[in-house]
Amino acid sequence: MKNKTRITFDNFEPNAIELLGFAKNNIVEAKEKENKLPIRYKNKLSIAYMLLDEVQEFLFNN
Repeated sequence: MKNKTRITFDNFEPNAIELLGFAKNNIVEAKEKENKLPIRYKNKLSIAYMLLDEVQEFLFNN
């Protein structure tokens, strides 16, 4: 029987820039997957994405 190496991320602690990226990715995924979401709320998600992107950009540049 072959030994399989298991990769774990138990000690993985993303920084703020990475966390903001995860949040942005989740917004994109939610907008794509939820077809019944009214346009009003899709627009709010777009605004949230832009705000997260602005903060992420600031952190990246400073």
